Amino acid sequence: MSKPNYKQIYAMKAERESRIKKVCPNIPYSSGIYVFWRIDEVGIRRAYCGQAVKLCERCASHLAEYDHIALSLKKHGFYKEDNPHGWKLWFETCAENLLDEKEVERIKQLADAGFQMYNVTAGSQGAGKKVTGDYKPPKTYRQGIQAGKKSLARELSSIISKHLTVRLKEEKQEKHCFRYMDDILIFDSSKEKLHQLRKEIDEYFRKELKVKIKGNWQVFPSYVRGVDFVGYRIFLNYTLLRKSSCIKFKNKMVEIGKKVERGQMMNYSEWCSINSYKGWLKHCDSYRLQKKYLSPILPDADRYYYFVVKKKGGKENEGLWKGEKLCQA
Repeated sequence: MSKPNYKQIYAMKAERESRIKKVCPNIPYSSGIYVFWRIDEVGIRRAYCGQAVKLCERCASHLAEYDHIALSLKKHGFYKEDNPHGWKLWFETCAENLLDEKEVERIKQLADAGFQMYNVTAGSQGAGKKVTGDYKPPKTYRQGIQAGKKSLARELSSIISKHLTVRLKEEKQEKHCFRYMDDILIFDSSKEKLHQLRKEIDEYFRKELKVKIKGNWQVFPSYVRGVDFVGYRIFLNYTLLRKSSCIKFKNKMVEIGKKVERGQMMNYSEWCSINSYKGWLKHCDSYRLQKKYLSPILPDADRYYYFVVKKKGGKENEGLWKGEKLCQA
């Protein structure tokens, strides 16, 4: 493993600090509160408030990070005459023991003034930490493994669909076979025939392909239980949404509904979720589900589309209210 190049690291750090000083020449290395803020193309005001023991050093560190505010700083840049919608920087110095209190106070002032805050938490990052927004904890190692398995399944499915044809032999054609990605369904009127066919497939897989059938295979009466396939529970005369997907749908729609009732506007991600679930529910019997959970928030979703997505396009124009400019110190 090569040693870190400290000379290069400190040179990059100094370059980031010089960029901050160009934007805000008087920013010190003492403790205080800082605010990045901007007015976007449709007049929506956005801000991020933070605290720092060394103001200049902390503000410069945002330029090297990859969280939501850092990515926005990189995308929109800083305010210039030829970049009127870029970020500006404001700060105030205060004693180190007052940082938590001042930060919470400043975030509240900005939110009350109509700014859309990028902050997820406020106060210290320890015992005094307060959640102010939609907080999503970082994914664990096990969650990363599960995501990797899903990605691998998609890749293998792509390879299989291009280079492998899955079908029953001519002597087995009286049975019905369906396949999607790595899931295979075979229907027959006889349970004994299906068990026999499973043994033949397993033997063929082990001898010819050197693989084995996944251990969660089942033979069951589909008329009673239905078939859990491609996100739905499919019965003879009707189709339902899969139970786990249905629970997630209910929770998400209730969460958005409460947000709208509080007078807040949904964001771009939530608007996309509504449209995604609309497409999902379109292919199953979901009249009551849509009427109870989806219909109440559709007018707000339509307004978001008309005023934000259609007007300028996408998540860069979330929000509708306007207000006064933040006074610089």
